[in-house]
Amino acid sequence: MAETLAADAGPFATAEPTPEQAIARREIRSAIEKAVDELPPYFRSVFMLRAIEQMSVEETASCLGIPGETVKTRFHRANKLLRQALTTQFGAIFDDVYLFLGGRCDRLVATVLQHIGVTADTGSTVPHSDRPAPCGTPP
Repeated sequence: MAETLAADAGPFATAEPTPEQAIARREIRSAIEKAVDELPPYFRSVFMLRAIEQMSVEETASCLGIPGETVKTRFHRANKLLRQALTTQFGAIFDDVYLFLGGRCDRLVATVLQHIGVTADTGSTVPHSDRPAPCGTPP
């Protein structure tokens, strides 16, 4: 069965992680766990029940004895605090991930212009009748 699932994974099938990847995953997991541990208890309890235990809003509210709207608010605020904590820790790492400089930027612009029917060299456009209709508009 496991071999069948691995064979069906298609282009997203991955081999065992390299030692560097395994260490990076461990460090990221540790940073996430630390950020969750540092949440105020009333946010952490809601976050753990909703995100980790996959409980519904109603189940979480019943378990904690609080209104459902409070569960939603605390879960939203817990996510916001986690994002802030992890951005502070990992933000600098991702600053250079998607740089649009030089050739890469030119390829991206050319692809977008081609997709919308504008040629990059002349600025001319594809006739309106040959353009695809916007989403939700009848053809």
